[in-house]
Amino acid sequence: QKAIGEALGSQPWVRAACGVQTPFIRAVEMILKEKGLTMGKVAILCGGPDWPTSVLTGLLKCELKEMMIGTCPIILLIMPTVLTGAFFLKTDKTYATIGTMLFMLSLVICTIMGLLATYAVQNMIEAHPNYLKIKLEKNEDLDWIDFRSSKISDIHYRVNAWENIPVWTKMYMILGLIVMNVSLFMFTWYSSNCFGEFDLQTSSEQFNDDHDEYIELITPLGELALGLFVVASFIFYSYRKFLKARAAPENEAVVAELDTPEAFAAWSDSIREERVELEENMKKAQPDDYAKYAKEKEEARAEAEAEAEAADGTQSIQLKDVVL
Repeated sequence: QKAIGEALGSQPWVRAACGVQTPFIRAVEMILKEKGLTMGKVAILCGGPDWPTSVLTGLLKCELKEMMIGTCPIILLIMPTVLTGAFFLKTDKTYATIGTMLFMLSLVICTIMGLLATYAVQNMIEAHPNYLKIKLEKNEDLDWIDFRSSKISDIHYRVNAWENIPVWTKMYMILGLIVMNVSLFMFTWYSSNCFGEFDLQTSSEQFNDDHDEYIELITPLGELALGLFVVASFIFYSYRKFLKARAAPENEAVVAELDTPEAFAAWSDSIREERVELEENMKKAQPDDYAKYAKEKEEARAEAEAEAEAADGTQSIQLKDVVL
């Protein structure tokens, strides 16, 4: 959270890529910044993917202590998961049965946490629609990056629509799909012929060539399946490179147009009109949300002004140093 999330959080492109300005992540932020052990906070921290969730809390500048406390209930998932591995190491069938039951319990707990997290976020979005939908002034650079990326993506998909690409490109793509499906078919239906069978109780000595019960990790058929997978991956990679090259001329023209002050000003005006409309709706339908929004808006402006003054002061000091 501190070493990666907060460190990267100063980069606008990182925040934009993670969707910090989107209604979904803003709803997650509202839940995570609630005080105490709320159901939604615990579900997100414990049910979400561990590393991305921790990094996200850093990007959102959540309080470390609160996040640590909210993660504590993860012990309810860790205990059956660890015990599952411990029981699977035993040879007795009774232990294997208990291990299977604990494994199922781990899956149930993980599923429940995921469902609770989804419910909490959806409930937050429905309770604060205008507050979460409105584009904040402090996130204007992120919204601009998002808008710019969407324009480039639109051109890419329009130029490279299936009916617009050459026949040989279509055949190349179909070939890649066939090769990929063949490899996946081999992995799915002939997995025992592609790879040696072993479990947690298998001795590592059985992987040595001179062992009486030698287990071959990858068979010749498995090597063929892996080779087909690599070939298909290369086809998809080269196919995407070709499509990107086809759209490059139009993308460059649009980027040049978007990088002008006039384009940014026009976009800002449209966002400002949208913001005014949502503010009016929020004031009528959700007065509490509007009061919170107005307060945060003033705080963000004051913070931006303080940062600008600090930057001006730094430049003045540097200028004096140069003169001296």
